[in-house]
Amino acid sequence: MSFVELVSAVNRSMLDLQAAGICSTSIVGVGTRNEAEHLVQCIALLAIKASQFTLSHMDPPAARAALEQRMGATHRLESSRISVLAASPPPGSPCLPGTLRLATSGTSGRSKQVVLNEESLVLQAPRHVENQAQRFACLAPIQHNFAKRHRLYCAAQGAVNLFFDVDDPDRCVRDAERMDATTLHVSALQARGLLSTRGSGHFRQIRLKIGGSHVPLGLRQQIQQELTADLWTGYGTTETGAIAFARPDDHDELECVGQPLPGLSVSIRDQAGQDLPTGERGEITVCGDGLFLGYLADAGGLQQSPAHSCFSTGDIGFIDRQGRLIVCGRQDDMFVFNSMNIHPQEIESCLRDHAAVRDAVVIPKPSAVHGGIPVALVEVEVGMAYDAAELRRWVQQRVGVRCPRQFVVVEQLPRHPSGKLDRTAARALYEQTSTND
Repeated sequence: MSFVELVSAVNRSMLDLQAAGICSTSIVGVGTRNEAEHLVQCIALLAIKASQFTLSHMDPPAARAALEQRMGATHRLESSRISVLAASPPPGSPCLPGTLRLATSGTSGRSKQVVLNEESLVLQAPRHVENQAQRFACLAPIQHNFAKRHRLYCAAQGAVNLFFDVDDPDRCVRDAERMDATTLHVSALQARGLLSTRGSGHFRQIRLKIGGSHVPLGLRQQIQQELTADLWTGYGTTETGAIAFARPDDHDELECVGQPLPGLSVSIRDQAGQDLPTGERGEITVCGDGLFLGYLADAGGLQQSPAHSCFSTGDIGFIDRQGRLIVCGRQDDMFVFNSMNIHPQEIESCLRDHAAVRDAVVIPKPSAVHGGIPVALVEVEVGMAYDAAELRRWVQQRVGVRCPRQFVVVEQLPRHPSGKLDRTAARALYEQTSTND
């Protein structure tokens, strides 16, 4: 579809939406499964200033209905079928015309609804999609908020959107070659899957961008050796879009995420909100263009809007002497063991560098004496021998007394739909495993 054809499709969609009574006071749940059609409808809804959110076909009907109620939805949009749910938004619900509501991954509790408008998306777009020459594929369905944003970024930048079969790594390789992809955006979990595909040499001329979760050095090096040297690993939030990207020559022991992208500045602040010097850890704060408008309050309207175009991410990190950002993990994930601050991400990164470990999550085991005792849930690499004592010695040599006191092998670690580890579910899995033992 050319951009001329895209504009025509958007105009037709606008007429259909308006004929169904959708206008600037409407709140529309978009559940269309066809990805190109979904994109057209998103742009059309922005154009007529309606408010929109995503309905995922992967959610059960009860969850979809609960989300519609929470959003105060007036309409449901599924392909060409438009369902009227209410004549108008609930009484007292402030109108937020022309907004896109995106759910956070919920890694630190209940998922929040992040509110963006067209201006936010357009300002974020150049930090993800550089120019019209890019042929861009995001290997997640458009019903995932991360993928939806990337589709809109491509449209804003005049780049080419490529739609791939995201569930078949081997077909992805063939599609990338057939469609002349220049850039693939994947999660760390998907990148591991691509490493196992046949014909991975087809990625040599492609830029691979990884976002959504921490990428350990061992995985970065393996990707550069076996898939493509043009590897970019990023850091961003739903509230800000991309914040930084580590370029191909940035991948070292610090596992940095690169320098802040144009239009943004990053500072590291202490608990009092004061800036910390280079090398000191604190909360990552982002200031600049294109930040979200605020979170959607349960009663409608906005709450916790960014102050003075700055957003406190809740992530802990520091800036090195080269001005690069290093992310150490979530502030909420940190726990105290015998008066030591334990940042799980650092230990997990060490575990993932072991040849026998496919993935791992470190969680605290509550103790009245020690605080939180670090324990690790481990996915073992297929076909590799696992020796718990050897793994313990290996990790202890690298992280010292922060080494987990217990290693539990699980068949599969729990994850959010985005591919991020679900730490809440991991704790429940550990408790279940301990009870069974």
